[in-house]
Amino acid sequence: MSKGMIACKGIAIGKVYIFKKEKITISEKTSSSVDESLKKLSAAIKKSEDELKHLIKTSAHGDIFDAHLSILQDIELIELSQKLIKEDKMTAAYAYQEATNHYIQMFEAIEDEYFKERALDIKDIQHRVLCHILNIEVKDLSSIEEPSIIVANDLTPSDTSNLDLNYIQGIITETGGLTSHTAIIARSLDIPTIVGIKGITDQLKEDDMLILDAIDHNLHINPDKKITNTYLKKLEDFITYKKKLAGLKDVPAETTDGVKVKLFANIGSPKDIETLDHYGAQGVGLFRTEFLFMDSTTTPSIEKQKQAYKEIFDHIDPVIIRTLDIGGDKNLPYLKFDHEENPFLGHRAIRLCLSEIELFKTQLKAILIASKKQKHLYLMIPMIAKVDEIVQTKKVIEEVKKELQKEDVAYQENIKLGIMIEIPSAALNIKRLAKHIDFISIGSNDLIQYLYAADRMNEKVSYLYEPFDPTLLELINKVIKDSKDAGLETGLCGEIGSIPEIALLLMAMGIDEISLTAAMIPELKQVVRASSFKEMTKLLEKALQLDDAKAVKSLMSDYLKTLNL
Repeated sequence: MSKGMIACKGIAIGKVYIFKKEKITISEKTSSSVDESLKKLSAAIKKSEDELKHLIKTSAHGDIFDAHLSILQDIELIELSQKLIKEDKMTAAYAYQEATNHYIQMFEAIEDEYFKERALDIKDIQHRVLCHILNIEVKDLSSIEEPSIIVANDLTPSDTSNLDLNYIQGIITETGGLTSHTAIIARSLDIPTIVGIKGITDQLKEDDMLILDAIDHNLHINPDKKITNTYLKKLEDFITYKKKLAGLKDVPAETTDGVKVKLFANIGSPKDIETLDHYGAQGVGLFRTEFLFMDSTTTPSIEKQKQAYKEIFDHIDPVIIRTLDIGGDKNLPYLKFDHEENPFLGHRAIRLCLSEIELFKTQLKAILIASKKQKHLYLMIPMIAKVDEIVQTKKVIEEVKKELQKEDVAYQENIKLGIMIEIPSAALNIKRLAKHIDFISIGSNDLIQYLYAADRMNEKVSYLYEPFDPTLLELINKVIKDSKDAGLETGLCGEIGSIPEIALLLMAMGIDEISLTAAMIPELKQVVRASSFKEMTKLLEKALQLDDAKAVKSLMSDYLKTLNL
């Protein structure tokens, strides 16, 4: 049995509640009455619409159901279902299943965790509509009336819409990753959760007593009194610890000798707004815009984009928004992509946008209009490899500004243009790139991947994906030094920023801002406030003289132990 991944830290004690949905089997695949099948489909979609509209108004996560409503009402999906009924004489249920499966398979085939998890949203909609066509009762979790730990294959937005937090102590799923709906909801509701434990629904039995340790990554099935008492004390200590962290929300991330670093949050859509306030983010260091394009079966309109971007821009300032980072391995159903042997090295991000100019211009217009209330628009371009690409991008931005002026549309004029440093050629070329930009943000996830020629999704070469490696630290140190020498604002928005030992080294290098998952901000802030910048600089000097990642990790871990946190 795999250990899975901790999606939300904490301790949970309660009875096991196995949540399994019955698999829908469609026995009748053809129909003699096209009109009857069309009526059944229409009625089921209407009933599903009414339910989703109600959830949008009543659920704490109404934006998720708003996205579901958009997919449900998608004209291409509906027309494909109707076509299968009319031309192939399929029943309403079988036609809708086939139509939605077409899109589900498309998303599941993409080698990207975020895209694979969007397929779950379509599965959720599919299940809702099929239940209404076949008159099957939609099962939910509202019936739980005692302290319980939900154990499921996965949980969809519909499943979690009625969670009673008086009784739901924890969640365990067989599938899903750290960007899955289950993980996102768990963090927003602060429910201890481990995702991705394969086979767990067969390992546990209904009403087993369970201790879920989502701190030290343990499960205790039917524990004895001694273990239970130990964990009750551990739970009490964790609650005290969380209260202490909550008290840091409004204080700066400042060392004992007065050096500050800005702690921003990485977000993927407007549904992350609550976490910004809850965990004390000072801004948004990476606003991924792909969600709008992935959650739609057609190109999102300028109005839809404006509305989504404005929701973030009007809530917090500053916001660093990244233009569309898609293509190669992340194909969209409504854009034509050629097969590529090496998609990570192919036609993606800014390379795609500069060849799909109208798509790019529409997004830029939406961003410029939506960001009017910001002091500055921080516009970040991904996957820049050469100076020519940023020069071309600036020309497109100027064209967009002229078009908006011609249309007499007000837009944000104070634009700060930046790039993600993800490709070694850019990392080694800061001095030339700096002539054309205002800031950089190190995208460490891809930078590590490209530096070591190691696919970060491939377990066989995962040993190469090592954030403590001195070679990586030397390159990042050079990037930050060159950037600061050129007068650029300098940040990092990769996963390594949430590792306290690495974050301290980044501060010693001179980083201005670190952007990470919002939930990780309080813990990092606590470490920064207990640390000395003078000690950090000494540690960096030592780390850069070491020969391997293990030695660097040991050096930094030993320092953290001296902080007694």
